[in-house]
Amino acid sequence: MSDGDVLTLDWNPQFEHSGAVTGIRRFELGFARPEDAEQVRRLGAPIELIAEPRAHGELPEQAGKEVESGENGSYHLHFHVALHGAAAGEYQLIAAKAYPIVPGEADAEKASQAYAMSHSPTALPFCLNVVDSEAGSGR
Repeated sequence: MSDGDVLTLDWNPQFEHSGAVTGIRRFELGFARPEDAEQVRRLGAPIELIAEPRAHGELPEQAGKEVESGENGSYHLHFHVALHGAAAGEYQLIAAKAYPIVPGEADAEKASQAYAMSHSPTALPFCLNVVDSEAGSGR
């Protein structure tokens, strides 16, 4: 992957107490190289991808990220990759978080804790392969 690439993923987060969940506010994926474990503990994942629904009337290229509702509780997620200087190499998926929309719950963090995602993509061996650019920037 390189800056500007698009990663797509169809996922059903299977929220606990899913009857109260009416949609998703945001979905986050964190990737890190195994040798960066200490850095991850201190600073978090070096590559974080975010997908959010577009605002009404907003074109996909304006938002830069997108979530579409699928069937049976699944979502089609588009992540626009921004590597922020990440070095070339293989990055494994180490974190995933979904923020559900729950009527009456305005706090996204509280909603994500109360209606936790019980089906996480971190259980599978997803990874990104970051390639060197022609300019040698390490991305």
